[in-house]
Amino acid sequence: MSAALLFQFADISRIALLGVETEGTVVSQALRSSATTHTSNAPIVSFTDQEGREHTIEGRMGVGRRLSSARTTHATGRTVTVSYLPDQPQNAVIRGFRQHWIFLVWALVAASFVPIGLWFVRRERREMREAGW
Repeated sequence: MSAALLFQFADISRIALLGVETEGTVVSQALRSSATTHTSNAPIVSFTDQEGREHTIEGRMGVGRRLSSARTTHATGRTVTVSYLPDQPQNAVIRGFRQHWIFLVWALVAASFVPIGLWFVRRERREMREAGW
């Protein structure tokens, strides 16, 4: 996983975990294409923040990919749940199943390094004792 994807994953996790939820409306679709994937639609969502200001964002969900209308039910006119940080509403994400579990996955990946680290520390201590340290 590249550093950019890891950073994006952490950013989306932070917004999903700490963000304020509100309702938004899909107002249109943006046609997107990339060199590695097919052409897809990303929903353009309008929502109002806690201070009454309206924001329009290109919906994103997941790591390294935009929402495709073929894989989602985010049709124009549909109401969706949006999560955003109050000081950064322009970085909002559309809430979905993936956002509810993204922090758990992130925590499990991070937690998997703890036993590995402990194993290395124990092995090193054992080798030091055997060497007479």
